[in-house]
Amino acid sequence: MSLRQTDRERLKPLLSHLRQRFGPYVFISGYEQDTKTVSLGIEIHEMIVDHSKEDKSTMNYISIEDVASLTWSQPSGKVKTSGLTLPQFTKKVEERYTSITERSHKALLPSLYKKLVTIPDVDVNMRPLRKILVGITRNGKFSPEELGRPPEKAEQVHNYFVLLSDLHYIKRENGGYVAGQGMKHLEATELEPYQLYQHILADVLREYSPYLKEVMRWTMITPFLRWCHSYYRPALSANSLLQLEQGELNSYYTMFYGPWHVSHDESQIDSIVQAKILAYPKGQPFIHGYQPILDEYLENARKDPMLDTVLFPRGN
Repeated sequence: MSLRQTDRERLKPLLSHLRQRFGPYVFISGYEQDTKTVSLGIEIHEMIVDHSKEDKSTMNYISIEDVASLTWSQPSGKVKTSGLTLPQFTKKVEERYTSITERSHKALLPSLYKKLVTIPDVDVNMRPLRKILVGITRNGKFSPEELGRPPEKAEQVHNYFVLLSDLHYIKRENGGYVAGQGMKHLEATELEPYQLYQHILADVLREYSPYLKEVMRWTMITPFLRWCHSYYRPALSANSLLQLEQGELNSYYTMFYGPWHVSHDESQIDSIVQAKILAYPKGQPFIHGYQPILDEYLENARKDPMLDTVLFPRGN
C-alpha cells in the first residue's frame, strides 16, 4: 500500500475529509487504487520537558503508520467513506500506542532487573526464592517443607522450585534440592552471597516476567516499572537525561498509562531512588536519571525494529 506523489495529489480531498472526521493529525500511509482502500496513520505529539535546558520544552513527533483502513469513493465530487468509525479508529490507536509502551518496557527492563529486586515491595514477593537459595548456600540442601507453607499452597511452592530448576540454579536430589550448575558457576566467581542472590533473582525476573505476573500473580513490579518508564521513555526521545519536577513525572505516567493508573505514592518513588534507578537529591526540586541505564535502554530500543522505526526520527 505504498503512497506515491501522484496518489497524494489524488487523495487531498479525502485527507481533508479524514482530518475533519478523525482528527488533525491523521495521515494516509497507504493506498490501494484497485479497491479504493486507504490505510490511515496518526502523528502523536509528545511534549518533552527538561529543566536543565534554557528552552525547557520541545515537541517529539511519533508517526504510527497503518493503524486502520477504510474504503472511499467520491460520487458527484463528495467524499464518502465506509468501514471505519471514530470509536473504532480511536481504539486501534490506543492499542498501537499500548503496544509501543509494552515493547519499550521490554527494552528498558534489562538495565533494571538487579536494581528492581532490591526494592522492598518486590523483595517481599521474591522472599521464598531467596529463602531457598540461602538454605542451599548455607546447608547444601533445601526441601519444599522447609518453606513452611500450608498444604493449600503446595502448587505455589512447587512453582518456586520449578522457576529455579528451569534456570539450572538448583536441581532435585534425594528428595530435596541442591545447587545446580548455574549456582555453582556463580559461586565459583566468588560473588558475595548477597550479590549471588541478587543476580539469580534478577535472572528470574528477566526470564519469567510474564509468568510471574500471569501465573503467580506477582504484580508488585508493575507500578515501579511504570514510574521508571515514565522518566526514561521521554529521556529516550530526547536522547539525554532530563530534569523533571514530580508533577511532570506524574503527567508522563498519565500519558502512557491513563489517569486511572496513577498512584501518587511517594514511597514508590523513594524506593526507586533508593534502588539507584532515579535520583531525587534532598532539597532539590528535580528528578533525574542515570546515564548507564539510558544508554542500555537506547541500545535495546534500537534493536527492536518497531521501536527503531517509531521512536527515532529518520536519519538519527
